[in-house]
Amino acid sequence: MAEMAQTLKTIVVAGATGGVGRHCINILVRDPRVGSVIALTRGNAKDPDYYGLEEKSDDLDKLQHLQVDYNGDLNEQFGDLKFDAGMSGLGVYTADVKDEADFRKKEYEPNLKVATAAAQHGASRWAYLSGAGVKQTDSKSWHQPLFSWIKGCIEKDLVKVTGLDFVSSVRPGFIAGKPNPQSGFSGFMEKMINNHFQDSILKTKMAVHRDDIATSMVYTVLNEELESPLIYENEDIKEAAKIYRDLYEKLPKPEAKEVEQDQAQEKVVEEQQTSQEQPAVNDESKNEDK
Repeated sequence: MAEMAQTLKTIVVAGATGGVGRHCINILVRDPRVGSVIALTRGNAKDPDYYGLEEKSDDLDKLQHLQVDYNGDLNEQFGDLKFDAGMSGLGVYTADVKDEADFRKKEYEPNLKVATAAAQHGASRWAYLSGAGVKQTDSKSWHQPLFSWIKGCIEKDLVKVTGLDFVSSVRPGFIAGKPNPQSGFSGFMEKMINNHFQDSILKTKMAVHRDDIATSMVYTVLNEELESPLIYENEDIKEAAKIYRDLYEKLPKPEAKEVEQDQAQEKVVEEQQTSQEQPAVNDESKNEDK
């Protein structure tokens, strides 16, 4: 246990309240190799159950929230924090941007700023949630979608960030199992597929589950044997998630102190109940449950 404590990691997560980001938080808090998880939010901190965490079984002391302004100086906002690695699920839907400049402002700039600031605070490994169909090109051709161009630029420039020795980009297709689907007709179709066709579509190469995406991102930042730059498409994401889960089962888990405390408390309660019931042997009416 002492040896593990020396290697515990501090991981920062940008876009922590998004569909993928919130599950990254869940996995990181439960990974015994991680000692601290910093969830970056634009708004107020979320309750543990938002991330699927439980007070009885999870070490909630691992999780910290930091409200940030991505338009401000993130290096200054991070203060004295130190990180080992980080990941970002920051992103926007193409339908929510006006043009290339708007796309750069809403997705490119915050992603590069947070990765750069994290690296200045010690992060050497980074994972980025990209998208299917993304291409890294030197210039945008007339037929290249804006989505592909901007995310490709992010992928390329993250590798150039000083201090980052490793960068992975995951490119999921249709994301199944998202807890917060987009609005409009696209959101309607997303809900319908998730509610009625999720099992079938996940068997194809078109889709990947939200949980697998988050798991693969965690896998890449914690597995120091992987080489940079690394790009995962749908099937790669599924395989990496499986490898991580198999590995997780073999990791030494911290002692369940909460469970032991609950059992001890239950024993005390039982002893108290027994001692209260003994005098009532000859007068049961005095100790009836109300």
